[in-house]
Amino acid sequence: MSKAIRKIIVEKKGSYILGIIFVALGILGLLGTLTITYLDMMGTWSGGVTKDFYNVLMESRNDQPIGLGLGIGITLLHYLISSIVVLAIGGGLLTVKGRAVPLVEEVTVTLRCPSCGNLWEESLSKVSLETMGYPRVKSLSRRKCAKCGRFIRPRITEVEGL
Repeated sequence: MSKAIRKIIVEKKGSYILGIIFVALGILGLLGTLTITYLDMMGTWSGGVTKDFYNVLMESRNDQPIGLGLGIGITLLHYLISSIVVLAIGGGLLTVKGRAVPLVEEVTVTLRCPSCGNLWEESLSKVSLETMGYPRVKSLSRRKCAKCGRFIRPRITEVEGL
């Protein structure tokens, strides 16, 4: 069975731009969270008191601008996890495959060898079939039969997808 080269174009979905936006927001959130964590560990953010990584992540930020004034105990760990989730969603949207749009419409043709009667299928473009005069002309250009090894002009016995 011969495989024809199929010309296709991959069309990006609208989710591609949304994926880029989510990845950018995830990276910005991740970098912002890690920057504030580093500054707080060095004592710059919290007023000169140095802390370890875990305490900085778990400290409530209600009295700071990054606490958003909600009063529900938002920590840097919440920002870190949400940034990773947004980054993963954006990466997932970017890796979703686009829709493949064929440039050339193809049909499957069943061919028969006039010498030995061997049947096989090939993919041909619909345009090439119309150009050669199908259904008036039912023989193709010379090919070598895989079964008998002769160079023959195979006959079209069936066309699927026309």
